[in-house]
Amino acid sequence: QLAVPVPLNDIPSSIAELLNEEERWEFNILELEAATHKRPLSYLGLKIFSAFGVCEFLNCTEATLRSWLQVIEANYHASNSYHNSTHAADVLHATAFFLRKDRVK
Repeated sequence: QLAVPVPLNDIPSSIAELLNEEERWEFNILELEAATHKRPLSYLGLKIFSAFGVCEFLNCTEATLRSWLQVIEANYHASNSYHNSTHAADVLHATAFFLRKDRVK
């Protein structure tokens, strides 16, 4: 059974503090993994996709985006030591970092 992730403005303060650093290359995905109980993709995805205006672009609600991220995360095998949702969140972070650079824009 999947628990519905909370809206971006209701994220616990400990997680919100970590997410405030997501625009930095030094962002620590493993700290986010621990704080979110191995659900970093849902939280980081929501923050990054909000910053990039994905809901507006796709004409969907934040709830739809949260549910989609949750389904993706739930289908990763947590027992896999590398290709898991933390790895996906790390790749998402790196991609967003580079997309914010003027040379890539």
